Amino acid sequence: MFDKLLLMTDGEIAYYGAASQILQFFSGLGLHCSPHYNPADFILDKIKQSPEVREKIVTSANALRKTSSECPLDSQYFASVGADDEIPNGLTVNKHREITGPRQSENNSQSHGPKQGMSRSIDDDQDVRWASSFWTQYVTLTARNFKQKRGVFLSWLNITQTLIISLVPGAVYWQLPNVEEQIRAFGGLLFFLVSFWSFNSMLQTAALFPAERPIINKERLSGCYRLSAYYLAKMTSEIPLTIIQPALNVTITYWMAGLNGVSAYFADMGLMMLTALTAQYDQSMTFSTTYMLLTLLLGGFYIQNLPVWLSWARYLSFLSYPFHVMLRLEFANNHSILCKARNSAFRHCNVVRNTSNTTAYVPRDDILASYNANFPIYASILILLLFLLAFRLACYLVLRFFRKP
Repeated sequence: MFDKLLLMTDGEIAYYGAASQILQFFSGLGLHCSPHYNPADFILDKIKQSPEVREKIVTSANALRKTSSECPLDSQYFASVGADDEIPNGLTVNKHREITGPRQSENNSQSHGPKQGMSRSIDDDQDVRWASSFWTQYVTLTARNFKQKRGVFLSWLNITQTLIISLVPGAVYWQLPNVEEQIRAFGGLLFFLVSFWSFNSMLQTAALFPAERPIINKERLSGCYRLSAYYLAKMTSEIPLTIIQPALNVTITYWMAGLNGVSAYFADMGLMMLTALTAQYDQSMTFSTTYMLLTLLLGGFYIQNLPVWLSWARYLSFLSYPFHVMLRLEFANNHSILCKARNSAFRHCNVVRNTSNTTAYVPRDDILASYNANFPIYASILILLLFLLAFRLACYLVLRFFRKP
């Protein structure tokens, strides 16, 4: 359709359609493309020329947009256009308020009439905002974003970082013995894994998104796609890329440290993936860093007993939920932690040692209570999912209403 050829918004140029049509538009401005010359290169050359040439293109295209039912500059334009009046670049509006292509010679017009596909009713398409469906936009943007981000997420630098962050902790916590003295070491390793992948995902997103914003703003201004289609495509296309590195990390570190069995391994790997996705929200660096530091402090590892007036704040730390789930998986009933021979930190151990010569093990519930891990596994996972949805929804609303181009 001729009214889709060139769309202008705030001086930005966007085009979709046949090359012959856009060349016809430029020819109408006295800007002719040489035979066999690449139309895309020709257009780029012209819009990079002098300000006068660019202004000529912009002015004419904005005038043409007044005839566009898809992206009009003036919805009242046609009220002042009479039957068979000419509009910019040789287009006409006939008495039926249809846009027709450039007028041909009188004989050609009588013998052939307007070309098929070169006319349309304005009334039929007044409510159409987008050139393609939501599904088409989503699929296209998903494929594009996946191809663009694949090289970033799976770069040699990121893979090397993942291997280092896997092998070094695995060596430090090599085959931890199941004794009371190592309870804090178990908790420290699990909290390190959770906090690292939260920070890593947040920093990756904060570093990549600002570079995308100018392109996104330009494409949104030109009406290329819905924000919802872009945002959903971005989230889903990056899921497989985001979870690869946490999966590799857990696979290496988990078995090197000798943690609690196959079932806990798969559960921990899933939790790391979910944690990385939850932390992958697009906000300003200042807000993200401040929130992440506070959530580390309130996550339940550095301090177990917060002041009474601040005890509510621990529930705002999304890190505490995957951390507590991993503690429950690690200190399961079949993972016995041997009590200290003397001066145990747990009352049960001291009682058993003082009353009998039997081997004493630290009760699982006592370990979990020392970390304030009070929620059951299903509740912690549900809350973590709610954090994920809340972060993503908040980011969409910010882009939709507060960071509009």
